[in-house]
Amino acid sequence: MISEIILIDDDEATNFYNQIVLENAGFDNKITSFQDATEALQYLKSRKEENRDQPDVIFLDINMPKLDGWGFLDFYHELDDDLKAKAVLVMLTVSLNPQDRERAKKYTEVTSYLTKPLSDDSIAQIFKGLK
Repeated sequence: MISEIILIDDDEATNFYNQIVLENAGFDNKITSFQDATEALQYLKSRKEENRDQPDVIFLDINMPKLDGWGFLDFYHELDDDLKAKAVLVMLTVSLNPQDRERAKKYTEVTSYLTKPLSDDSIAQIFKGLK
C-alpha cells in the first residue's frame, strides 16, 4: 500500500497535473509537492525527527533552480537509508538527452527515468505490485 508520494518539480502546474494523474489512477492518498529540492530534503529529514515513515515514491525533475535534480540526488545518496523513500525514486523530466539517462543510472536509488508528462501507462509500469 502506498502511503505517500512526493513530487519535486519547480513548475507548480506540472506538480498539479501529476497530482491529478496520480489521483485519477487511484493514488488519492497523501501527495506532497515541492517546487524546491532543498525543501524536499528538509522534509525527508524532518519526517525521521518526527518519527514518521518515509514516503514510498518520489518523482524528481532534473532542471530546477537553486538545487537541481542532480544536486538533490547527490545529497539524497548520502542520506541514511531510513531517510530515503521506501520503494521508488523516479526521474521525471523533459530531458531527452541520453547522457542524462546514463547519468541517472549511476544512482542506485533511481529506479526509473521517464519523460514528462506522467501518464497512466507510466504509472502502471512504476506502481506494478506496489498498490
